[in-house]
Amino acid sequence: IEVVISNNFEKQKKDLIIPIIKLGASLKHPSEVTFVNKTIETELKYSGIMLTKDKMLEALTEITGNPNNLEASINKYRNILDSVQEEFRKTDSVISNNIVNSVDDDYMDILMETYEEVKNPKYTLKTGLKMFNEFLSEEGGFKTGCYYIFYASINSFKSGILQYCCKWIRKYNWENYQKMFNETGKIPTILFYSFENTKTENMQREFYMETGTQLKDVASKEEAKVLFEKHYNSTGSMINVASVYAEANTIRVSDMRRQIHSLEENGYKVIAVIADYLELIRAEDEDIRLENRLKLGYISNALHVMSVSEDIPVITAQQMNRAAEATMSDLRQKGQTNIIEQIGGSAYI
Repeated sequence: IEVVISNNFEKQKKDLIIPIIKLGASLKHPSEVTFVNKTIETELKYSGIMLTKDKMLEALTEITGNPNNLEASINKYRNILDSVQEEFRKTDSVISNNIVNSVDDDYMDILMETYEEVKNPKYTLKTGLKMFNEFLSEEGGFKTGCYYIFYASINSFKSGILQYCCKWIRKYNWENYQKMFNETGKIPTILFYSFENTKTENMQREFYMETGTQLKDVASKEEAKVLFEKHYNSTGSMINVASVYAEANTIRVSDMRRQIHSLEENGYKVIAVIADYLELIRAEDEDIRLENRLKLGYISNALHVMSVSEDIPVITAQQMNRAAEATMSDLRQKGQTNIIEQIGGSAYI
């Protein structure tokens, strides 16, 4: 097989992956055609993995040859391994899992699985607001395997709404997980990432959310403790909140996935991930030099993939820019409705 590329595409040619297959002058048997098709499919399927081979060798050399920079070298190698694992997930899902043949013996298994899901639907995570539940999904609440992003203007309570979502999920959904807890001993857990606010800021807000009282207005530590425990445990929920406090742009989506699996290995079951907020999540190493809007797109897509693969709701927020704020203000003055739909578009993010 000979591949000919026009001279107009010489630059792009360097970036293309072209399988090199040497065969006879003609293909005389169907098996030869099958061989060619299979070879091309395999080459393209694992091309992303093959491209990391040299990077892995280089990273391993740094680990053995540079002991003074051991931690950085190990992190570099781990990042490459994460990229390879993500490539394996992509190839498995795209090539294998998306193909369903009606003539297969196990085709009826899909009907049985569908029947089971219809008769025993997965839990949706309710909030404390009925209309908000209906807005989130037809079933009411945050659905497993779904990705939610709240768009907001500058200084418009993004962190607050994410904390409220965390509070509502913890308070109003524990009964759904009581059976799982009794059978497995795993503690249902919300994984909450805070990249902007400190522990002190979040605790002050949480105290007010739970009690309706500002912490500074409470007379003593003992009174604050009694008041908080009374309201925090008012529903008897066993749902845990695992809060991760980290600096902006230090945690990647691949780190979040690793954290989910680590928690599950240690007796917890992650039922939701909340990240405050999108722009403060670090891009994967291969995307770090991209233009900001592209990076945010890749991060958002990775969060969506994580929600599906881990079968949990993933919730975050994103700040709209000043152009969006001006446009929204103008539309409000004109008495327009459905403002969010009218300003849709990446130019405002």
